[in-house]
Amino acid sequence: MNENKTPKQEKIHEKIVTNQIGRLQKTYEVKESNLATGDSLRVNGFLAVKGPSESDFLVVINPEITPSHHDSTVETQLKGDIQNDLDFMRSAYFNFVAIENGMTLPDAVHVTDDQRKRLEELGLMNVLATGSLEQLEKDGRPVGLVLSRGNQLTEKEDIEARAGEVGLYSKTKVTFSNGEETCIAATDAAGNRVLMPYSEELDTMLQEGFGYQNTDGDRDVFNVQQAFNEQAAS
Repeated sequence: MNENKTPKQEKIHEKIVTNQIGRLQKTYEVKESNLATGDSLRVNGFLAVKGPSESDFLVVINPEITPSHHDSTVETQLKGDIQNDLDFMRSAYFNFVAIENGMTLPDAVHVTDDQRKRLEELGLMNVLATGSLEQLEKDGRPVGLVLSRGNQLTEKEDIEARAGEVGLYSKTKVTFSNGEETCIAATDAAGNRVLMPYSEELDTMLQEGFGYQNTDGDRDVFNVQQAFNEQAAS
């Protein structure tokens, strides 16, 4: 083992200042609660924190915090609301996996003029707000192609399988109507499968600015050609 090898995290900060992707959260209302502002409960895998309003609870996946209280009445109400909210559960799950996998966003406040220019040329400036690669855009035009959106998945098995791809990308060849092209296929922090034109600059930026991990040629992050064919036929 080479003890002098620079850790990936150090490389990231030498290149561009980054922040961890923020935790996705949502406010739910309960009918009654005697808890004080800041009190917290555990509801399945979620942490629920009492807000300043009498009925509001802020819900987020955060296993690092130990809840301060237990209230079966409130927990039952929140459990039902969360379980019936597939959009939030799915998005929060993808977001949690992205954080666990070390995904990041370039710090928009601290990027240099040169870094900003690089991000703009790669169509990545809009991505800084959400981490979603479906926002890839240059000069008002889309740069990438969304093959499958994470928010369209409804089956538990499909959602879990997609979560296993979050934060991964691969360099791959895709056959288009006009011939074969080298592309980058990635699954972003929102569970979207995205196809982008390959460039060394994009390859580097995905790793150093956004915390993506390359599958290193061992495999494609998903069956890219099949996903493209299905999207083209839809």
